[in-house]
Amino acid sequence: MSRSRDEAPGILTSSCEDRKAGADLLAWIEPGVVALLALPLLWPGRFLPLAWHPALVGGLLALQILRQLWRLLVARAQVGPHPLLGWALLFLLAWLPINVAVSLDPVRSWIAAGYLLLGLSLYLALLRWPLLRESASSAIFLPLLPGLALSAIVFLQVRPQTVKVVFLQPLISFLAQLPTGPGWLEFVNPNVLAGGLILLLPYALATLLVSGQSMGLGRFSLASGAALVMLAALLLTQSRGAYMGLAAGVLVMALLRWPRTIYLAPGLLWLLGLGIYLDGAYGLVERLAQATSLASWKERQAIWLRALSALEDFRYTGIGIGAFPEVMARLYPFPASQDAPFPHAHNLFLQIGLDLGLPGLLAYLVLLVGVGTILLRRWRVATDSIQRALVLGTVGGVTAMLVHGLFDATVWGTKLAFLPWLLFALGDKIQCMKLNRNGFVTGV
Repeated sequence: MSRSRDEAPGILTSSCEDRKAGADLLAWIEPGVVALLALPLLWPGRFLPLAWHPALVGGLLALQILRQLWRLLVARAQVGPHPLLGWALLFLLAWLPINVAVSLDPVRSWIAAGYLLLGLSLYLALLRWPLLRESASSAIFLPLLPGLALSAIVFLQVRPQTVKVVFLQPLISFLAQLPTGPGWLEFVNPNVLAGGLILLLPYALATLLVSGQSMGLGRFSLASGAALVMLAALLLTQSRGAYMGLAAGVLVMALLRWPRTIYLAPGLLWLLGLGIYLDGAYGLVERLAQATSLASWKERQAIWLRALSALEDFRYTGIGIGAFPEVMARLYPFPASQDAPFPHAHNLFLQIGLDLGLPGLLAYLVLLVGVGTILLRRWRVATDSIQRALVLGTVGGVTAMLVHGLFDATVWGTKLAFLPWLLFALGDKIQCMKLNRNGFVTGV
């Protein structure tokens, strides 16, 4: 198979040449297998005895390490990420047992390792999934499914006790009169739900910004409806940190879609400066801090300082994945959290460094930079509106995650930790799609 014309040598690209790998039955069913494994990995002890959980996670980890070694050293033409990203991914997999071994709370660490391993497995499965190679429309609508599911959980479970956003008062008063969802539906913190929604909502918005009528009335209506539902659910969470992340993601999307909007930046900065001047810088950050489980900006600073001390002390191995509450309570006590310790460092990169050590954090950053390089490169050469919408949605979702990650870590070490890997897979898969005007692959 010949390379696509826009694939210049020496530029970060995935291996897209082997059609036999894409047509393999295993490639078709692997996402379904990962979905089945998600049940015991996300709800340990419910579908399988909790004592079996380490064996399940360890077996899946060993399998993925062997498969990744095979892809990198033997089956080099097989569909998969660029070798640099592949080696970074392999390092994360091979490093994970060390992060579990050093933990003071093995049970929690095996559970957190299962969350991460589920995301890694999903990433590798989607890279080889033929459906995403054959239809870009399937790729751009795939993130809407978990987005609508999260929205349904918000409407069923979230009943705010206080109103942080004034114009939401009528909606909150109406929902307060409704019963909550069924008992089997596990409650998820609204901030975690908001952190997941801002990763997925940009795909619906990108469809409206770029594709428009080229996708047909039915698909355009689906994207519009999904955008409205997810936006309403996000507002109901009242997570102002998530609002800020989504705003950053939309701003970057607008800059890519309409580069001349950069000229609006001075005006936006002036308005931001005016708001800070009128309210005071401390008042602004205090309101953003109150959007999460921390009560004040001072508490956030205190937890960051203790997290940095822990990272300095355990810079190579980390403190153990998922062991943050136990380690901080024992070694770096925080008076306000002694009875109910905070679950994470309230900063994405700090939390990854604490869980995986600096080597694991570096591997994660390599993946981020690699996916970002792929996205920006593909945006420059893509001409099909569906593909451009897919690039734009992935850029918006990743940007929202990173900005929100400065203040929270809702998509790491939680049940929604697989969602960023969905974005990474779509971002890496984009360059394997050469589309015709109907949105289907004509050749790779």
